[in-house]
Amino acid sequence: MEKRHPVFRVPSWMPVYLPSLGAVLRAGGHTVDLFDAGVFPADGSEAAESGFRVKLAAFAPDAIVFDVEAESWGVFRRLANAARRHAGAALLLAGGRHATLCPGGTLKHCPEIDGVMVGEAEGTVSAIAGGDALAGIPGLALRMPDGSLNPAEVMGVTDLDSLPLPAWDLLDMGYYTRRTPRVIPCIPLKTASLESSRGCGAGCTFCAEGRAHSRCHRSHGAGHVVAAIEALVRAYGIEGVYFRDEDFLADTERVKELCNAMRETGLAERVAWSAQCRADRASPEVLGLLRPAGCVQLEFGVESGSQRVLDSISKGSTVEHNAAAIAAARNAGLRSLAYVMYGLPGETAEDISATYEFLERADPDVVRLNAFALYPGAPSVCALEEKGVLKDGWWAERESAPVSDGREFNVSAMGDAQLRAAAGRMYRRHVFRRFARDFAVYNGAADAARCFRPGAAFHFVKKVFR
Repeated sequence: MEKRHPVFRVPSWMPVYLPSLGAVLRAGGHTVDLFDAGVFPADGSEAAESGFRVKLAAFAPDAIVFDVEAESWGVFRRLANAARRHAGAALLLAGGRHATLCPGGTLKHCPEIDGVMVGEAEGTVSAIAGGDALAGIPGLALRMPDGSLNPAEVMGVTDLDSLPLPAWDLLDMGYYTRRTPRVIPCIPLKTASLESSRGCGAGCTFCAEGRAHSRCHRSHGAGHVVAAIEALVRAYGIEGVYFRDEDFLADTERVKELCNAMRETGLAERVAWSAQCRADRASPEVLGLLRPAGCVQLEFGVESGSQRVLDSISKGSTVEHNAAAIAAARNAGLRSLAYVMYGLPGETAEDISATYEFLERADPDVVRLNAFALYPGAPSVCALEEKGVLKDGWWAERESAPVSDGREFNVSAMGDAQLRAAAGRMYRRHVFRRFARDFAVYNGAADAARCFRPGAAFHFVKKVFR
């Protein structure tokens, strides 16, 4: 349940978790509906709750599955409470990233929930809908009579091509396929989100997304991916695809087959696409295949320009891997996006200066700068809990996962003012300038009015001059 952005009018990534579960349930003969709190404005929680109650009354569900993210924990709790009050007989289940990372905490701090589906839930939800005894279903964590948690391992789908295409029609596709410069930054396209593979073998300790799936990397076949894109083009007129894979380049042979299929079907000329990948997999040979297949941008989790910090978060790559990947993307005719964090545990002024200098040297086309997010259950956060930096239940009453931005939850080695000043300097130099330049290149004045909410200029100015 991702809230609409307070600055942008246009959508970001489409949800993928619930549409996939919905398609599996439909294939099993069940009737499915979906309520998407993400289509309500960021300050529209009352409207979301009202709409949810209307949906419950109209549909009268036997079971309700919530896609729970730490960023929308407060919204989830209110909707779960509404579900228990207005659909009291329904089985209430939590799934998704936060529930997978923190199943015990989810059950403890949201007593309305009956169980947590851990990891990839297609098989779990099918077994539940089929009437199997709950206590024996793989991937389902339950409260036991003595108050303990029945543990569940993260489940993985072995053959991804056995899954039906996601039930996109359950979403507000008029909203999600609006032309947007947010998904492939600054390039206005009608863009859909897809998973062409699942799993990431890396062990980055800050990551929430990489632990929502089994770590074993598995891919859809090229034919399945092409069929999904063609279906989206026919039904919704999409012009772009964002691959939400955790490690798009993990299987070189699969990438080659997909690129060949994109060219052979003509999709390379009709659909632009972008993907995220690990920098240490970005070889010039593989990247050379992507642009002719329609790829316009690759996204790299750079995180930091300090090798000490990369090692501390078990990134498994080096500063030079990151620089080489950005250079290889540029040489292959691809735009590069660098995800960068600040406020990481123990980060010093010297570390953040190294990140600033790295961006100066590597010069990616786009920089997305985010404060370190404290995701409950992530190893980095668990370590802070073990050290006593975070107290028991520190997140339970919050609206969303806090960030280490130099305010309440600064876990860096810098003072609050010093951290905010360093982040502001990086935002001015490496985020805002690139964004303003590219937006002007690909968009006009009318697009600015279409894309941004009133007050957006104040938001940017506040970040630039903090």
